[in-house]
Amino acid sequence: MNKKLLPGKALLWFIVAYHVAVGVLLITAGELLGCCLIAFACMLFVIVLDSLKYQALLNIAIVLIVLRVIQRIYFADKVMEVFKVPELRYWTSCAFAARLGIGVFLFHRRLTRRAPSHV
Repeated sequence: MNKKLLPGKALLWFIVAYHVAVGVLLITAGELLGCCLIAFACMLFVIVLDSLKYQALLNIAIVLIVLRVIQRIYFADKVMEVFKVPELRYWTSCAFAARLGIGVFLFHRRLTRRAPSHV
């Protein structure tokens, strides 16, 4: 395994573990959203197993992360009001999600620079 890819794979493992844990909690609470989180974790798990082969899935993961961050920004006022989430906590978690997305994007860039050309 290439040691330069280890930080990116570790980041993906963290995201997989988080989404599985939260997904299971939501499923046990009867929330359908838990299934979506587990499905996202499964997709990332496949990427971790063979990152070079599944770069296209990594593109999809990046798009989903970006959409999630945009959604959090767009609905921030409503979420903070309805769920009584303190503003600092909400924006901190939003910034954390954005940083994870940036990390996944940088991992993707590292992969594409190392990938063999298919031309």
